[in-house]
Amino acid sequence: MCWRRLILCVACWALLLPAGAVARPAWEVVGPQPLAGELAALLAARLPAVTVNGEGDAVLRIAVGARAFQAALDGGVPVVGVALTRHSYRQASAGRPRGHTALYWEPDPLLQLQLARQVLPGVRRVGVLLATPDEALLQSLQAAARQQRIELVVRRRGDGESLVHALNAVLADSDLLLALEDPAVFSPATAKTLLLTSYRHGKPV
Repeated sequence: MCWRRLILCVACWALLLPAGAVARPAWEVVGPQPLAGELAALLAARLPAVTVNGEGDAVLRIAVGARAFQAALDGGVPVVGVALTRHSYRQASAGRPRGHTALYWEPDPLLQLQLARQVLPGVRRVGVLLATPDEALLQSLQAAARQQRIELVVRRRGDGESLVHALNAVLADSDLLLALEDPAVFSPATAKTLLLTSYRHGKPV
């Protein structure tokens, strides 16, 4: 997790708060201990009035983990989620009004795409397999792929479709597989299937 990004994110939120709120800043960190306390201590060295788990009148909450983030959304103040995945953020914030954002655990897919091109300069087709596509993310990836002259081969794993069948289809049409965060496709339970299938195709992940 990048603390500089978090501090910058909190500072940007502060600019959007009412003038009276900014005059009495209180950034509340919520979540399981000791993580919430450690994060609050780091932020307290750089921001004023950082509190932990309900100890103050917060104008912004920093929620550690998916459960804390979901609970914080009902608090009536802006929320910044940390230490959660893109998938869990989408699930918790679906249908919610504005006033929330998050810094994800997993690497930025756009940076992963750039890394793949640097490591394997001969790559022309990059496969993506998802069960629940994130259209905004896919649009960003498509734009980045076009800039790098890469074809993005996107396939959705259908309901009830075996993972091996879906993997075979996307690997057959691509030079490598870009693993985006999707627990229905990439998880500890599917790791063996993923690695064996990609090995049989001779395609990196």
